[in-house]
Amino acid sequence: MDVKNNDLNVQCYCCGYFTLSERGQYEICDVCFWEDDGCFDLEKISHPNHMTLEKGRKNFLEFGACEERFIKNVIKNPEGKYRKAILKV
Repeated sequence: MDVKNNDLNVQCYCCGYFTLSERGQYEICDVCFWEDDGCFDLEKISHPNHMTLEKGRKNFLEFGACEERFIKNVIKNPEGKYRKAILKV
């Protein structure tokens, strides 16, 4: 696996980086710490994350994690390791 822009092909619905190996398997994203429950409805509460995807995305844009308490758990400068696609907020 290439350290820069690895070959993971499943995009995190919260941050937009390709950090997951499978959709809906409750993997936690290294970039934003969102737990992927497979739901992409922006307004539905994600039970593992205790918030909506829309709120998680806004939090990520504001302080770099889906919740402020997870800032210490996310990797810094993810663009050096993961590919990213643009998500609509």
